[in-house]
Amino acid sequence: ITSIWKVFAILLEYSCKSDYRMLISEVSKEHKEEMVKLEKDYQSKIMEQKEAGDTLKSNIEYLQKCVEDLEGERESQRQQKKRIEEELSENVKAREEEVQFRLKFE
Repeated sequence: ITSIWKVFAILLEYSCKSDYRMLISEVSKEHKEEMVKLEKDYQSKIMEQKEAGDTLKSNIEYLQKCVEDLEGERESQRQQKKRIEEELSENVKAREEEVQFRLKFE
């Protein structure tokens, strides 16, 4: 970009027969300051994005652990439900046998 300004200065000197070097140096200085500011803003945005990404990763890991814990608990409850259903079935069968046995004596 500075080369563009140099070309611009040469053209102005040629066409107006004046020295525009001071003007060009001021514009170049402003441009450099603006570039430094933009670079700082860019770096701060990169850092914010990195921090947000790290936060999201840690949240994902935490939620995955929660899902694993809940799945383990659900499996445990399924096994307990199955065991209780089997006990209920055995109790119903034993009761039916008891009823049939008592009916024989009546």
